Amino acid sequence: NLLLLLTLFSLAYYLCLISLTGSSVQQFLQQNLRQLLGGDSVLISTAPLSGPQLQQLQSHSSALTLIRQFELNLTVADKWQLTQIKAVDQAYPLQGELKISQQTGLSGQTVRHGPATGEIWLDPRVMAALSLQIGDTLTMGSQGFLLSAVLLEEPDLLLEGHSVTSRA
Repeated sequence: NLLLLLTLFSLAYYLCLISLTGSSVQQFLQQNLRQLLGGDSVLISTAPLSGPQLQQLQSHSSALTLIRQFELNLTVADKWQLTQIKAVDQAYPLQGELKISQQTGLSGQTVRHGPATGEIWLDPRVMAALSLQIGDTLTMGSQGFLLSAVLLEEPDLLLEGHSVTSRA
């Protein structure tokens, strides 16, 4: 009889614990999903949007940002680093904040905008692998980009999944 009572108590405790934990995770996701995704909704396409498609999205949105991502080998002298490049417009990020630093240390400042036109922010791994410093210029194609900050955090990184590729 005591064994049955202890078993029932253990099951009730376990069910309450599971219920409370699941509820907390769901509440956290509901409160923070916009920031985790970087917006209210996300549309992913392997091809650029056509003019009419873009106009339709703009007519149904209060704010819109376009992001292009691609992998590129950055090369400096005899060093190279595979890097995931994220090209953003002036509206990025719609939700959340970026964390950048003006030096190679890990302390930084939060900002609500991406790099200015003609600038690039790199994560610390790329900078270390290529021996780059703030103020250096990187050339991609025929365009030069001023390395103006170290990229420490991005609000929509969760959406892009786990990747060991360095980021810019």
